[in-house]
Amino acid sequence: MKHSLDDTIAAIATPAGAGGVGIVRISGKRAPHILKSIFCPEKDPGVFASHKLYHGWIVAGGKKLDEVLVSFMAAPHSYTGEDVAEVSCHGGQLVVSKVLEAVVEAGARLAERGEFTRRAFLNGRIDLIQAEAVIDLISARSPAALAAASAQLSGGLRAQLEPIRRRLVELLARLEGAVDFPEDLPGVDGPELSSLAGALQTEVDKLLARAEEGRIIREGVRVAIVGRPNVGKSSLLNCLAQEGRVIVSPLPGTTRDTIEEGVTIGGLPFVFIDTAGLRGAGDEVEKEGISRALSEAQKADLVLFLVDASVPLSTEDERVKSELKNNRLVVVFNKVDLGIKFPERYAGAHPVFKISVRTGAGLEQLKAGMVGAVLGENKLAETSRGVINTRHKECLFRVREALQKMAEGAANGMPQDLIAIDVRSGIIALGEVSGEQVSEEVIDLIFQNFCVGK
Repeated sequence: MKHSLDDTIAAIATPAGAGGVGIVRISGKRAPHILKSIFCPEKDPGVFASHKLYHGWIVAGGKKLDEVLVSFMAAPHSYTGEDVAEVSCHGGQLVVSKVLEAVVEAGARLAERGEFTRRAFLNGRIDLIQAEAVIDLISARSPAALAAASAQLSGGLRAQLEPIRRRLVELLARLEGAVDFPEDLPGVDGPELSSLAGALQTEVDKLLARAEEGRIIREGVRVAIVGRPNVGKSSLLNCLAQEGRVIVSPLPGTTRDTIEEGVTIGGLPFVFIDTAGLRGAGDEVEKEGISRALSEAQKADLVLFLVDASVPLSTEDERVKSELKNNRLVVVFNKVDLGIKFPERYAGAHPVFKISVRTGAGLEQLKAGMVGAVLGENKLAETSRGVINTRHKECLFRVREALQKMAEGAANGMPQDLIAIDVRSGIIALGEVSGEQVSEEVIDLIFQNFCVGK
């Protein structure tokens, strides 16, 4: 970012469009001065007191623009750690834009994406994990995603990383002390180094094991619904979505492309993909639909292989099952209300659920089974404490690599000043997670995903 932290910035903090209230946020040293120049209070406060509301008018060009409420938060007790003012005006798009224009004309500049949160990070109000949690909180699409973001914002992941970092820092101090003052300070023997490296590696591995759950909580569980034509795939999607999202017809080949629908089940976001019926296709359009269906099945987090339980097993069913290569496969017997003529042993080692989309029988068990298939033994509350994103994962891999090198060095009798290099590498990688040691390029990449005004 090229702009100076000495600038006072401003932006509209509420979504575009008409609403009951629109908020213009101002942050920086000149925030009180700017506020005084455009705000005509009902009662002159003299000096704005922190964390108080004031009623009055925004005045632009000598004319009253809008009746507003103004709040002022003095540094360092604000979101950014700077003087912050917020103007709550009526929520018409033109009104809010005119208020922002008045603020800019009074000496502020337009904020860039995520610049308010970036300043909060740079001013030490939050760490980088918490900054990332802000965007996760805004974009959360399910209770699980909201809980995970809230836990991160409260320092959940930082609390788990801090003991690892503290032990590495203490070890580094002992190693460097023994190198600098060998006569006064004892070194750290090989068995102790190996034991500590193993214990810390176990803690890091626990966090890395949650990386997939973190992705699923943020992005949703992609579930491909596949099977022969007319086994009830589109009907199942409509039932799960509780609306007529997909055209249902007794004619085979109705669905010719993939159709996606988001649904929250058990607090988790699911994205269901209805696919073309898998059969020997007739025309080129249907062939392309079948190709996409198989592709979605291969990429999905979970595959629901739907079969018509009311008719005998066919060679077509065998062929379809043989084409499904995804390990997370769940066999769903549909139309059980018409009787079951499908042998359950057909499912093999895969989980089996018996449902009727028409009557709703078995659907709750299927939903619970899908959540269980994704989370396994984990609970949402436990997962939310320590979900990590791709950036965290890459940093933690480097921590793990440093610990492995440290253990190998101890086992091979490597000099302690060389082992200290690996310990320091692990500390640096942990610092990159929280933002204590991170490049400007990484910071830019994180905050470019924010909206203006946050």
